[in-house]
Amino acid sequence: MNDILSNRIAMFGACITVAKDPQHRPVWDNVSPLDYGTDLTAFETAYTAATSIASQAGELDGGNADAKDAAETDLEDKAFGVARALALHFKKEGDLVNRAKVDVTRSAIKRLRDELLLNKTTEIRDAATVAASHANAAARGITAAKITELTAAITTFAQIAQFSEGPDGDASVPSARVGDARG
Repeated sequence: MNDILSNRIAMFGACITVAKDPQHRPVWDNVSPLDYGTDLTAFETAYTAATSIASQAGELDGGNADAKDAAETDLEDKAFGVARALALHFKKEGDLVNRAKVDVTRSAIKRLRDELLLNKTTEIRDAATVAASHANAAARGITAAKITELTAAITTFAQIAQFSEGPDGDASVPSARVGDARG
Protein backbone atom coordinates (compact mmCIF):
# COMPACT_ATOMS: atom_id res chain seq x y z
CA MET A 1 0.00 0.00 0.00
CA ASN A 2 1.37 3.42 -0.80
CA ASP A 3 2.46 5.84 1.88
CA ILE A 4 -0.15 8.49 1.04
CA LEU A 5 -3.01 6.07 1.60
CA SER A 6 -1.45 4.76 4.81
CA ASN A 7 -0.99 8.30 6.09
CA ARG A 8 -4.59 9.22 5.34
CA ILE A 9 -5.93 6.14 7.08
CA ALA A 10 -3.75 6.95 10.11
CA MET A 11 -5.01 10.55 10.04
CA PHE A 12 -8.63 9.35 10.13
CA GLY A 13 -7.80 7.17 13.12
CA ALA A 14 -6.24 10.15 14.89
CA CYS A 15 -9.36 12.23 14.22
CA ILE A 16 -11.57 9.55 15.77
CA THR A 17 -9.27 9.29 18.78
CA VAL A 18 -9.37 13.05 19.34
CA ALA A 19 -13.15 13.24 18.91
CA LYS A 20 -13.74 10.38 21.37
CA ASP A 21 -11.30 11.77 23.94
CA PRO A 22 -13.17 12.63 27.18
CA GLN A 23 -11.70 16.12 27.01
CA HIS A 24 -13.33 16.80 23.60
CA ARG A 25 -16.49 14.75 23.97
CA PRO A 26 -18.53 17.58 25.57
CA VAL A 27 -18.09 19.61 22.39
CA TRP A 28 -20.26 17.25 20.35
CA ASP A 29 -21.97 14.74 22.69
CA ASN A 30 -25.66 15.64 23.21
CA VAL A 31 -25.13 18.93 21.43
CA SER A 32 -26.94 20.12 18.33
CA PRO A 33 -26.70 18.74 15.65
CA LEU A 34 -27.39 15.40 17.30
CA ASP A 35 -26.56 13.54 14.08
CA TYR A 36 -22.86 14.13 14.74
CA GLY A 37 -22.65 11.24 17.22
CA THR A 38 -24.39 8.90 14.77
CA ASP A 39 -22.16 10.07 11.92
CA LEU A 40 -19.04 9.63 14.04
CA THR A 41 -20.07 6.06 14.88
CA ALA A 42 -20.70 5.32 11.19
CA PHE A 43 -17.32 6.88 10.32
CA GLU A 44 -15.61 4.78 12.99
CA THR A 45 -17.22 1.61 11.58
CA ALA A 46 -16.05 2.49 8.06
CA TYR A 47 -12.58 3.27 9.40
CA THR A 48 -12.39 -0.13 11.12
CA ALA A 49 -13.39 -1.86 7.89
CA ALA A 50 -10.81 0.13 5.89
CA THR A 51 -8.00 -0.65 8.33
CA SER A 52 -8.95 -4.33 8.23
CA ILE A 53 -8.73 -4.36 4.42
CA ALA A 54 -5.45 -2.39 4.51
CA SER A 55 -4.02 -4.84 7.02
CA GLN A 56 -4.95 -7.79 4.82
CA ALA A 57 -3.42 -6.08 1.79
CA GLY A 58 -0.21 -5.53 3.72
CA GLU A 59 -0.09 -9.20 4.67
CA LEU A 60 -0.81 -10.36 1.12
CA ASP A 61 2.05 -8.45 -0.48
CA GLY A 62 4.49 -10.53 1.56
CA GLY A 63 6.35 -7.47 2.78
CA ASN A 64 7.38 -6.59 -0.78
CA ALA A 65 6.66 -2.90 -0.19
CA ASP A 66 9.04 -2.82 2.76
CA ALA A 67 11.69 -4.68 0.78
CA LYS A 68 11.26 -2.29 -2.15
CA ASP A 69 11.56 0.73 0.16
CA ALA A 70 14.76 -0.67 1.68
CA ALA A 71 16.24 -1.50 -1.74
CA GLU A 72 15.26 1.93 -3.06
CA THR A 73 16.90 3.71 -0.11
CA ASP A 74 20.05 1.61 -0.47
CA LEU A 75 20.21 2.37 -4.19
CA GLU A 76 19.67 6.11 -3.63
CA ASP A 77 22.41 6.24 -0.98
CA LYS A 78 24.96 4.31 -3.03
CA ALA A 79 24.18 6.26 -6.21
CA PHE A 80 24.50 9.59 -4.41
CA GLY A 81 27.89 8.63 -2.96
CA VAL A 82 29.25 7.61 -6.35
CA ALA A 83 27.67 10.65 -8.04
CA ARG A 84 29.36 13.05 -5.57
CA ALA A 85 32.72 11.36 -6.10
CA LEU A 86 32.23 11.57 -9.87
CA ALA A 87 31.20 15.24 -9.74
CA LEU A 88 34.37 16.07 -7.77
CA HIS A 89 36.51 13.96 -10.10
CA PHE A 90 35.11 15.54 -13.26
CA LYS A 91 35.47 19.03 -11.75
CA LYS A 92 39.15 18.39 -10.97
CA GLU A 93 39.66 16.96 -14.46
CA GLY A 94 37.92 19.94 -16.09
CA ASP A 95 35.29 17.70 -17.71
CA LEU A 96 32.22 19.88 -17.20
CA VAL A 97 30.04 17.94 -19.65
CA ASN A 98 30.30 14.69 -17.69
CA ARG A 99 30.12 16.57 -14.40
CA ALA A 100 26.76 18.02 -15.42
CA LYS A 101 25.45 14.49 -16.05
CA VAL A 102 26.26 13.26 -12.54
CA ASP A 103 26.12 16.41 -10.39
CA VAL A 104 22.84 15.66 -8.59
CA THR A 105 21.56 16.41 -5.13
CA ARG A 106 20.38 13.73 -2.75
CA SER A 107 16.82 15.09 -2.96
CA ALA A 108 16.92 14.96 -6.78
CA ILE A 109 17.78 11.27 -6.62
CA LYS A 110 15.13 10.61 -3.96
CA ARG A 111 12.43 12.20 -6.15
CA LEU A 112 13.05 9.67 -8.92
CA ARG A 113 10.82 6.62 -8.99
CA ASP A 114 11.18 3.16 -10.44
CA GLU A 115 12.26 3.33 -14.10
CA LEU A 116 13.62 6.88 -13.84
CA LEU A 117 15.63 5.93 -10.75
CA LEU A 118 17.04 2.89 -12.50
CA ASN A 119 17.92 4.93 -15.58
CA LYS A 120 19.72 7.65 -13.60
CA THR A 121 21.61 5.26 -11.33
CA THR A 122 22.63 3.16 -14.34
CA GLU A 123 23.92 6.35 -16.00
CA ILE A 124 25.91 7.17 -12.85
CA ARG A 125 27.31 3.62 -12.70
CA ASP A 126 28.30 3.70 -16.38
CA ALA A 127 30.07 7.04 -15.93
CA ALA A 128 31.88 5.66 -12.87
CA THR A 129 32.97 2.56 -14.80
CA VAL A 130 34.61 4.75 -17.44
CA ALA A 131 36.07 7.19 -14.90
CA ALA A 132 37.55 4.40 -12.75
CA SER A 133 40.36 4.01 -15.27
CA HIS A 134 41.40 7.68 -14.91
CA ALA A 135 44.56 8.54 -13.03
CA ASN A 136 43.22 10.01 -9.77
CA ALA A 137 39.81 8.32 -9.71
CA ALA A 138 40.50 5.95 -6.82
CA ALA A 139 41.83 8.76 -4.65
CA ARG A 140 38.56 10.61 -5.27
CA GLY A 141 36.37 7.69 -4.22
CA ILE A 142 35.68 6.08 -7.59
CA THR A 143 36.71 2.49 -6.93
CA ALA A 144 35.77 -0.88 -8.34
CA ALA A 145 34.27 -1.76 -4.94
CA LYS A 146 31.94 1.28 -5.00
CA ILE A 147 30.92 0.49 -8.58
CA THR A 148 30.25 -3.14 -7.64
CA GLU A 149 28.14 -2.04 -4.66
CA LEU A 150 26.14 0.32 -6.88
CA THR A 151 25.66 -2.40 -9.50
CA ALA A 152 24.41 -4.81 -6.84
CA ALA A 153 21.98 -2.16 -5.51
CA ILE A 154 20.69 -1.52 -9.05
CA THR A 155 20.19 -5.26 -9.62
CA THR A 156 18.44 -5.76 -6.28
CA PHE A 157 16.09 -2.83 -6.79
CA ALA A 158 15.33 -3.88 -10.37
CA GLN A 159 14.42 -7.41 -9.22
CA ILE A 160 12.26 -6.25 -6.32
CA ALA A 161 10.56 -3.57 -8.39
CA GLN A 162 9.72 -6.36 -10.85
CA PHE A 163 11.73 -4.98 -13.69
CA SER A 164 13.45 -7.28 -16.14
CA GLU A 165 15.38 -6.95 -19.33
CA GLY A 166 13.49 -5.25 -22.10
CA PRO A 167 13.58 -6.17 -25.77
CA ASP A 168 16.87 -4.32 -26.33
CA GLY A 169 18.62 -5.88 -23.31
CA ASP A 170 18.32 -2.76 -21.15
CA ALA A 171 17.76 -3.85 -17.53
CA SER A 172 16.01 -0.58 -16.71
CA VAL A 173 13.07 -1.13 -19.04
CA PRO A 174 9.95 -2.93 -17.81
CA SER A 175 9.27 -6.11 -19.75
CA ALA A 176 5.51 -5.50 -19.90
CA ARG A 177 4.16 -2.06 -20.55
CA VAL A 178 0.57 -0.95 -20.36
CA GLY A 179 -0.65 -0.15 -23.84
CA ASP A 180 2.41 -1.72 -25.51
CA ALA A 181 1.29 -2.73 -29.00
CA ARG A 182 4.20 -5.08 -29.64
CA GLY A 183 2.12 -8.22 -29.02
